Amino acid sequence: MPLKVIVKQRVLASQEVQCTLTEQAVLCRMAIEGINAFVVKIWRSFQDEVHLYLTMVRLTYMLYASSSPKLRH
Repeated sequence: MPLKVIVKQRVLASQEVQCTLTEQAVLCRMAIEGINAFVVKIWRSFQDEVHLYLTMVRLTYMLYASSSPKLRH
């Protein structure tokens, strides 16, 4: 699974806290609502003292699942 690692200190230094929170919120919402098959869907997010992590669903699987009747939800 793809993993996006964000360094908290960089986000704070470049004053992009709101942008980072918005990115997470938009990806979560799109994953729940299934708005667009071509937008990477976030699976899980978590953090430690230094980093933020966004775990995403691999796009090739999403495209296969959306085209396969057996895998549709």
